[in-house]
Amino acid sequence: MTQKRVPTTERVNSLIKIAKVYLGTVEKSGAILWMGTATTVGGVATFYLTDDGLETGNAVFANVFSIQVTAEKDTADYAAVPFVGIKSLSFDKKTLSVNVVSC
Repeated sequence: MTQKRVPTTERVNSLIKIAKVYLGTVEKSGAILWMGTATTVGGVATFYLTDDGLETGNAVFANVFSIQVTAEKDTADYAAVPFVGIKSLSFDKKTLSVNVVSC
């Protein structure tokens, strides 16, 4: 007979890591970390920061504290190095546009 080990609530909670966000030395409470991917079209990648990932969805953020973007190298052209920069964040915090170029 094989015994199954079921983790206790305490064990599961001890594995959960909480990200702390600081502005200088002041901890920001209620911070949300969001990650996503998008395909570049005409040198621009567009992200919808909404509850359903669509342009018509409800905004996830009331305020945006920080934005970091990175690009993945195109597998079709190994010599190209991608560079990215934030193009715009809409006033309603729902649409993030990122410029992407390869050199």
